[in-house]
Amino acid sequence: MTALVANGQSALAKILADVKRVRSGQITADEVRETMRRSIDEHEQIALELNKKTLKELAPDGAGRSTKKEIVDSIIDSLQMQLLPGDSFSWEPFSETKEQALLLHAKKLTDEDIQNHVKVIQDRVDQNLKVIENPETLEEFRKRSRLLDDSSLSDEQLALWDRLESESRRELRESKKRSTTVEQFSVDGLELSLKEGYHDKNQCPLWIVQMGCRIPTEHYRELLVKAKQLGGWYSSFKKSDAGFQFYEKSQADQFLSLLHGDTDRSEILANRQRRKELTAVERLRELAEGIESRANHELNRERKENTHKRAGESAYARERARCDLAQAKTVRAIADAVESDPEHPLRDIRYLTDVDGLKSVLWAATRKRQEKQVKELAEGLSNYERNLSANSIRESRTEPSDVRFAELPHPEVYARHLYDMGNHLLKVKGAIRLGQKIKKRVERFQRKGDYNETVHFRSTFEIEELSAAYSKAVKTGFECVWIQDDITDWKRFQRLGIHSIYEMRHALRALLPLLGVIEEEPPVQKMMRDLIGVKIDGFFPTPDDICELVIQEAGIRDGMKVLEPSAGIGSLADAAREAADCEVVCVEISSRLREILKAKGHTLDDRRDFLEPKLDKDLYDRIVANPPFENGADIVHVQHAYEELAEGGRLVSIMSEGPFFRSDSKAEGFRDWLENEVNGWSRQLPSDAFSRGNAFRSTGVQTRLVVIDK
Repeated sequence: MTALVANGQSALAKILADVKRVRSGQITADEVRETMRRSIDEHEQIALELNKKTLKELAPDGAGRSTKKEIVDSIIDSLQMQLLPGDSFSWEPFSETKEQALLLHAKKLTDEDIQNHVKVIQDRVDQNLKVIENPETLEEFRKRSRLLDDSSLSDEQLALWDRLESESRRELRESKKRSTTVEQFSVDGLELSLKEGYHDKNQCPLWIVQMGCRIPTEHYRELLVKAKQLGGWYSSFKKSDAGFQFYEKSQADQFLSLLHGDTDRSEILANRQRRKELTAVERLRELAEGIESRANHELNRERKENTHKRAGESAYARERARCDLAQAKTVRAIADAVESDPEHPLRDIRYLTDVDGLKSVLWAATRKRQEKQVKELAEGLSNYERNLSANSIRESRTEPSDVRFAELPHPEVYARHLYDMGNHLLKVKGAIRLGQKIKKRVERFQRKGDYNETVHFRSTFEIEELSAAYSKAVKTGFECVWIQDDITDWKRFQRLGIHSIYEMRHALRALLPLLGVIEEEPPVQKMMRDLIGVKIDGFFPTPDDICELVIQEAGIRDGMKVLEPSAGIGSLADAAREAADCEVVCVEISSRLREILKAKGHTLDDRRDFLEPKLDKDLYDRIVANPPFENGADIVHVQHAYEELAEGGRLVSIMSEGPFFRSDSKAEGFRDWLENEVNGWSRQLPSDAFSRGNAFRSTGVQTRLVVIDK
């Protein structure tokens, strides 16, 4: 039967209530002593009451190998300890029982002890509250992580934690890797002497430390290690100069001082690190220049784009070139950042694959954020609204907050690949144990007969073991590119100093503002590509070499007003604008072509049809034209253009060969007008002027260049 206290509470309920009162300070020392006595006297009844609960209720986090009785006794012990404020309880098993010790401590308890305990608890609560709401030091962040997960941290707090963890871990690794002290060397009877020499190949002085006698091999090796630590080496190339050689006398003096005590090499290490960083910066800049040069060549080289297939291939090539230009900007920005800050998180980057590896982790984090946002879309949305929102989310750019979704890549290998590698190693002499270990990792998949599952390698020890096994297997004829790629990626991040998720996020934040932006395809290029296959009467753009010839004959100078009638895509207008700082006006009837001219930034005349009357009185200093040829339209255009030419101006136009040999009245009248009225002249253009490979739209029509001065 459960023991009850005077107010009807069970002994267990009473002790639980009094533990809370101890924490709040709303209990007296006498009450604590009474509760402690009852907890001892009624231990069996309390245990009986606890035994009514299930094991899961008693140990929500798992019981491990403990029995239910052991868990019950542990709970009672814990409650008794919590009745005694402070952490000073102890007892002597050989001179007293635990119960006697508990009663003795309770007897010594005062009301003041209880209130002091409450103050200590409140101080801890305040500290924890500060740690939870505003952690600022590494210790506070680590303490907070034991209380809450990092999802409740703001982006700024998470960034601070990652920086502090990264700096602490790197500093710890560096301190283990290199000692700044070179320890004293002692060999009985050894004397060292210093002489000055000369390095013939490098054309510079040398400082040579020579030994006065021969020493055992193990002692020589120890001295050689110390010489290398101080920036030296051993050479016997010249017998008279055989010894430990140094470029700096100060380094040689430090080496000599090892006979008398330890020496500090921190300055040598610092100089070595500076040289390493300078070399890295130079390498990155050379890498950026190479990428940029190749990309610009690919972006600007001439291509045939007169079919949809060719235009598509060219567009893809230019897109790749723009991506490469952005990559070059990224690499150059990293080099600049490392040069200005030797402690920059990206200071260990050496290769383009290093940058690509970090970017792939960043893009994966962005996708993870996008999918999370898609899943969190409101339930009440229609399918259309949901799909529209989901597409908008998936098209969103990378944000700084995406970094919190980053994961540190680890090897993930298909069970079947491990199984094959394990079997291979079992046949290799000296690798049988490795093979057995590898096969053991896939035993559970073997029992299921499912080898398509992936095996995850998380710890450094596991990954290094996998790497050693694969290395051994490769040397004996085994190959699996999937295993190799995963190991290579992991080793790359290790080389970059990224050993934890904190360092990964810290590196990604440093990379984000340095990423070069990929320039979008100029709208004009897309509009031009869309013209392929579209039939527009009389539309045959002027090839570049013919444009150059027309502009040369026109003699356009700065400040002139230039017209291109029936401009099409404005090839001649483009060339005119490049030749001089002039005002160029275009006339074009096709709405589609007018949009291209607008996109190029050309001024459009209000007329759409050039043959319509001109609305203003302005005339042009130069007119360059490639009018339609059909049905003698070029004759009409050239004669109309002449009317808009200012006195002293020049008209240069491309015409078909027809008006110069046909015998109809229109052609004969034009020839008479050109030769006798306006004193113009003409010459034939090459027969393939409009059918060469660089023509946007080719035609075999024979053409002629006409020049008229007014």
